[in-house]
Amino acid sequence: MPIPPEVAAVLAGLALPAPAIACRPLAGGHINRSFLVELAAPPWGLVLQRINPGVFPEPVRIMANLRLLADHLAAKGLPPAQRWQVPALIPAAGGADYLCTADGALWRALVQIPDAGHRERLTSSQEAREVGACLGRFHVWLADLDPRLLADPLPGFHDTPRYLADCEAVLAAHPAPLSAEEAWCQAFIARRRHRVGRLEEARRRGDMPVRLRHGDPKLANILFDRQGRALALIDLDTVGPGLLIHDVADCLRSACNQAGEGAAAGEVSFDLGIAAPILEGYFAEASGLWADQERQLLGSAVGLMALELGMRFFADHLAGDCYFRVCHAGANLRRARAQLELAASIEAQEEALSRLGQTAG
Repeated sequence: MPIPPEVAAVLAGLALPAPAIACRPLAGGHINRSFLVELAAPPWGLVLQRINPGVFPEPVRIMANLRLLADHLAAKGLPPAQRWQVPALIPAAGGADYLCTADGALWRALVQIPDAGHRERLTSSQEAREVGACLGRFHVWLADLDPRLLADPLPGFHDTPRYLADCEAVLAAHPAPLSAEEAWCQAFIARRRHRVGRLEEARRRGDMPVRLRHGDPKLANILFDRQGRALALIDLDTVGPGLLIHDVADCLRSACNQAGEGAAAGEVSFDLGIAAPILEGYFAEASGLWADQERQLLGSAVGLMALELGMRFFADHLAGDCYFRVCHAGANLRRARAQLELAASIEAQEEALSRLGQTAG
């Protein structure tokens, strides 16, 4: 499709390796606006993004993190057999890794990784192992990078008790009577108040050290080649200091729900048969980073990630859809109900999932 004037103005300020000839919006992201831009010559395509200032109020620090990560991974000298790729940044005409427009927005462009694609769902145990191994390698490669060197992109991210408090505050201030669907979500969350502090309590006890974590390793953020091998873990804006257990638990929450992130309530469930090879692949790479206490908490952590995301969607719905982008009214309520039902499915299998967490790898 033709290039919109807003996008054309941004592209004009970038040091493009070839002329841009077309672009289209990229769907699927909840946070940033993204476009796939077609170039007239190699590298043929790039992903252009406007960083959402409502989520990342200091986007320049996000870009500094991204540069540090790219340089750190490039210095690893990874062998070609591993085929790992980090999307390269296209500089602005002035040499910076980003472009600030007159309205104060920050835009960045990354080279599209060729012959790579997402998975809507996993189709084999081998693909599931690739997901786990991909995340495990990422954790190992960042293990020698001091977390203090990176700005925390989302302070309080995955602080589940904080999200519960936010949700309850929005509920208390909500003027209108709740619909039946809203009341269901409220009651579901209230019955699980006793669970939300488990990981934070373990962190405060020192059972889980702070390391660098990806922050959003859902299935959509893993790219595969045509042979089903994981090529890259993308969307690095959320990389920062945190707990590895959050990454692994959130990866399982996403990848083991075969209905997908956009599924409606009644369609979601947690597939333990997919969790097993993911954990095998992960701990084959990263078992040395984990203490026994962390592994013991993994079963409950997965359910907490679904509960946390459900609370965030629900609170945003009640607050007027201020955080997550939506295409229609009620979208965040639909997402909330699906994640809460997924949490229930995970809880029903928590004991078996805990055993996998302690024995895999």
